[in-house]
Amino acid sequence: MIYAIVNQKGGTGKTTTAVNLGAAWAEMGARVLVLDLDPQAHATLHLSVTVQEDTPTIYTALHNDVMGRRLPDPLAPAGAARGEEAVALAACIRRAGKDALDVVPASLDLAQADLELNMVFDRERRLARLLAPVAAEYDAVLLDCPPYLGLLTVTALAAAQRVIVPLSADFLSMQGLRALVRTVLQVSSDLNYRLALEGVLLTRVERTAMARAVEADVRKALDGSGVGRAFQTTIPKNVDIAEAAANRSSVLVYSPRSQGAEAYRALAQEIGRPRRG
Repeated sequence: MIYAIVNQKGGTGKTTTAVNLGAAWAEMGARVLVLDLDPQAHATLHLSVTVQEDTPTIYTALHNDVMGRRLPDPLAPAGAARGEEAVALAACIRRAGKDALDVVPASLDLAQADLELNMVFDRERRLARLLAPVAAEYDAVLLDCPPYLGLLTVTALAAAQRVIVPLSADFLSMQGLRALVRTVLQVSSDLNYRLALEGVLLTRVERTAMARAVEADVRKALDGSGVGRAFQTTIPKNVDIAEAAANRSSVLVYSPRSQGAEAYRALAQEIGRPRRG
């Protein structure tokens, strides 16, 4: 199962959710891949993967595919250079430093991908084609998307089967939810009929009147809509979650009995152990 972790607003917990939900599923025995689609490369850093100049990343695979290097020049004279081989996504996979997860890392080069994707035919499905042979080897693939609704996010939605929307429990976060849900529905209608909203995940939840009001608004908006649900599990604002990122591991490794770790285990149980296909 391929999940896109999406929100156009930064600071809602997309990377934190991709890393810690993936770690919780891995703890349940699932084979999990986290694919970092954010040029900030926070998931790559969070999972203690070091990217050097010659390290193949998601940008390496996308760039080779987008720039047409998969196909050699059919009219090239005999003996002429036949062009570069495409980089398979499998060649980009690295093992997380401290967690039982695999990672396709990112780097700042990925910021060029939106521009390059704009130049080619069938751009929205490029990631889906690259991902297809790799996804079959995993129970869950988590696509950590950038904090904007550009082409990288659209390619993730075109490749995914389910969408998880982390939403921080504050007033401004709620304002973009309707626009994001509309985008998901449009991609489902026009590009990827398999795509559905798995759920909205309230994150950074505190015991305040504002947090309770936002949670009530989210549940009221989704209840009976037929579009999706708000997860019963919520993720608290928890210092161990923040410290785990600095430790370059999931909170389940850094502080296994913490409130944050238990919340992500509860989310993994609520969604259910993922299955291939």
